[in-house]
Amino acid sequence: MGIPGSFCSTLRETCCTDRNDRCSVPVQGTECYCDDFCDRRADGQVPDCCSDFYVHCRGESPPVTTTTAVTTTEARTLPPPRVEKGCWKDGTFHSVGTALKENCNQCVCQAIDRDLDDPRANSDQAVFEFHCDNHVCLIQDDLVQRVNTNSESYRWTAFAYPFFLGLTLAEGYRYRLGTFKPDISVTRMHEIRIDRNAILPDRFDARERWPGLIHPVGDQGNCAASWAFSTAELASDRLAIMTRGEMVGALSIQHLLSCNRNRQKGCQGGHLDRAWWFLHRKTGIVSANCYPYVGEAADKEDCPLRMHNQTAVVQCPSGADERHLWQMTPPYRIASNELEIKYEISTNGPVQAVLRVAPDFFSYKSGVYQSIEQSSPTDPTENYHSVRIIGWGSDHSATPPVPYWLCTNSWSSEWGENGTFRIKRGQNEAEIESFIIGVWGKKRSNDAGHLEASSPQDLTRRKKRTHNKRLQMRERKINKVVQVLDKLFQ
Repeated sequence: MGIPGSFCSTLRETCCTDRNDRCSVPVQGTECYCDDFCDRRADGQVPDCCSDFYVHCRGESPPVTTTTAVTTTEARTLPPPRVEKGCWKDGTFHSVGTALKENCNQCVCQAIDRDLDDPRANSDQAVFEFHCDNHVCLIQDDLVQRVNTNSESYRWTAFAYPFFLGLTLAEGYRYRLGTFKPDISVTRMHEIRIDRNAILPDRFDARERWPGLIHPVGDQGNCAASWAFSTAELASDRLAIMTRGEMVGALSIQHLLSCNRNRQKGCQGGHLDRAWWFLHRKTGIVSANCYPYVGEAADKEDCPLRMHNQTAVVQCPSGADERHLWQMTPPYRIASNELEIKYEISTNGPVQAVLRVAPDFFSYKSGVYQSIEQSSPTDPTENYHSVRIIGWGSDHSATPPVPYWLCTNSWSSEWGENGTFRIKRGQNEAEIESFIIGVWGKKRSNDAGHLEASSPQDLTRRKKRTHNKRLQMRERKINKVVQVLDKLFQ
């Protein structure tokens, strides 16, 4: 363009070579350019270079052009405007084919024809836009904002956890839960009943009742292993309580994941009844120190602990010098009743619970959780999760107070209230009161160092046997007295 001035020399971009559409300067309602592409005389086109392009970029004099007088009725011929073949996003230009990640959706810059809706990347008629996937993300900004805006009425707050970003909702259900819905035959387990006249406190926390004996929150990562976490952690808690701190180490979650393979799927999920069966009928499991958790990294590996009998020598995968295996007998089910559940926790320790997870649960941060939406996985059997209930209480931060269960999750201490959450109590929120499991253990004296458990049914039978023996002894004593009296009065 023949308008004199300093144009190219004022640009901060690295210009002059190749084609760079950002190397342009507005001049009298149009633009001049400072890149090699502006000089298209070889193609028979009129250059659209700035007047100082040749001097500034090439160190040469501008080409001599012949001008022809143009009448006022003639239209001046200008080169067609150049189409930027790329997409602008947040003030940054991206070339065609660039892929960006927005939470769980991938967006690709591509050319789309205005009329035909047909990608035509080489067409000057194309419109360039980012085309994004349409997945529902595990963390939804609008949901988090809605919860926090109405936190006073909902009574809980939400947070967009960085470690959940990038996952779809379907992936969250697939990788972050992992407990299969209990079969009908399992849910028909006989329920233990207790004395309904028991007096219980308004607030209870097992960590305060048994300090140092309740195991901390774990982190299952992207391994659908809540079935193994809740089982091993509950067994660890109960054993620590019932041995009065003699056994305080955590049991191996990885042992369950890698070796409990009978109708179990490791990091793709598992059944609680099969996990307890493994703890009872098989040789038992080792400590977490003997076989640490590695999650999905060892999901497809063979079990490194081939224990054929209870006296077999343990070879710890970690190299630790340990020889103990720990066992439990079958668990027992607690009735789906507030009083029964509270009595069991306060008397014997934490319990295991199964809950149905709605999408908003992943974003829980604090307060008393109560879902504001319905769960919506493609497969309704995929959204079950298992946790420990370690106490209860009531939230008095507003009126009326909200009763809650205090639970531990397995998504690390960075989630929720230091890894725990409170959930509304007394109305079976998220089905958390539908299937409650407890175990009862005591130390069995033997050389192998096993720990055996006894359920309340076992204890009841023992009490009956003891009672019958006492009755028999009393009857024998009475008979002896009668015999003596008979002799005296003969």
